[in-house]
Amino acid sequence: LNGVAGVYVLTPLIIARELPAVLIDRGWKARDMQDRTRIEVPAPPAGTVDVEGLAVNRPSVLLELGSNPDYRIPGLWQNLDYAAYERASGRRIARFVIRQTDIGQTDIRQQTDTRHTTAALEAAKELRREWPRPADGVDRHRGYAFQWYSLAVLIAALAIGFGWKQWTQR
Repeated sequence: LNGVAGVYVLTPLIIARELPAVLIDRGWKARDMQDRTRIEVPAPPAGTVDVEGLAVNRPSVLLELGSNPDYRIPGLWQNLDYAAYERASGRRIARFVIRQTDIGQTDIRQQTDTRHTTAALEAAKELRREWPRPADGVDRHRGYAFQWYSLAVLIAALAIGFGWKQWTQR
């Protein structure tokens, strides 16, 4: 974000043993510029949690040359590959990601130990959640409207011009 290298933190949410886990995109964290292989991300809250967010097909895809046969969890992945994640985790994964939007009490609502709750809330605040807004396409529609109205004005002007020329020659 803003020209700084970093990682998005994805954490599986296990709803029930028989259901696929849902990946939660908890936010973005800047990388350690001294040791780029070191990843220090806040631990997810323990126990039962409520998550509030937006379901997306998958996180953004970055340029990836070749493939990495040695995916590990936890680990640093260039792009999310659902099949590779399932192989590495040994668990079925839902084919969508929840981009977490709220870090308030919904992140840690069920915690009983207030010290742990405070620590988890502070850790959750380390992750930035500045998600790109979905494109609504309004600008494209305005462009098309301008194009078609311009074409209509041009056709009307040509029709009037050629019609005037024929009317004056009679």
